[in-house]
Amino acid sequence: MFDLPYSRFCQLQELLFKKREEEIRESYVLQAFNAFLMGAGQKKNLKQFLKHLGLDEKKTTPQQQKMSREEAKKIAQRNIANAQQILLLDRMNRKQKEG
Repeated sequence: MFDLPYSRFCQLQELLFKKREEEIRESYVLQAFNAFLMGAGQKKNLKQFLKHLGLDEKKTTPQQQKMSREEAKKIAQRNIANAQQILLLDRMNRKQKEG
């Protein structure tokens, strides 16, 4: 992990977060499907039932929405702080290996 460039680390982290969100959503949809089969959907079809629960496919995530410049600056500053922390940990790790 310490040998990864920071940009690649961020890409992998984002990929892991997206995959985890997909898994959680899929779990919710399966649970909703079970509830639908047991009669919780009343007179709605499955698509309407999922939309009522907020599990429809077209829902946008906060990452997909446009952000303001202030939000973008905060995220950039947080990423820079994370990068500095990673560099510090990497330097400490290399010193331990050398001496």
